[in-house]
Amino acid sequence: FTADNAKTANVVGSIKGESDDIILVSAHHDHLGDGHLGANDNASGIVAMLAIAQSMVQNEAKPKRTIVFAAFGAEETGMHGSYYYEAHAPEGLPSDRIVQVINLDMVGSHASRGFVTAMGTFKGLAATPILKKLLPRYPKLSVPMGGKARGSDFEPFCKKGTPYVFFWTPDKRCYHATCDTAGKLDYKRMVDIARLATDLTNAMADTDVDLADAKATQGCFGKRR
Repeated sequence: FTADNAKTANVVGSIKGESDDIILVSAHHDHLGDGHLGANDNASGIVAMLAIAQSMVQNEAKPKRTIVFAAFGAEETGMHGSYYYEAHAPEGLPSDRIVQVINLDMVGSHASRGFVTAMGTFKGLAATPILKKLLPRYPKLSVPMGGKARGSDFEPFCKKGTPYVFFWTPDKRCYHATCDTAGKLDYKRMVDIARLATDLTNAMADTDVDLADAKATQGCFGKRR
């Protein structure tokens, strides 16, 4: 598709589950260009997403829910890729079947401020107690939860009532700067974040909670309609 007079694309893969409900794992593959390499923003998120996909493929057990992995284009110019998916989803993977989004954007700079946020984990949402239960497995991660996020690829789905977990590490030195290079990444904690996101994806894919009903009643922010 075309965004801001430039051609781009979404790259989408899926693992078919027992139901048509979808867990969407997403990261954007674009950056600013012009000498900006984007190692943290957002090669780190793409690597984490691919690691989750690899883990799921290696697991022979079929998930209860379908898992979609989406590398979105044109996030930096206004989340065009995720908005395009929401409006033009691939055949068989309709956006209205998405019951949970797990979004990975800038997960390689835990050392910058000493934490990775898990935004969108509001009280009453299905992912919140599941994530809390997983956190003790990762004692070297500091993971503040909750908080409304903005400006990343969960946005078009949240507007339609789909809850999200947004993993993000602040980068006070190199955000949107040419120093965002591979040598600056916190690889040890990036691995932990990818593993935590993998555990969360597995748990959300197989939970006995009716996520479609939870989406309908709680929406994106955990408020009953």
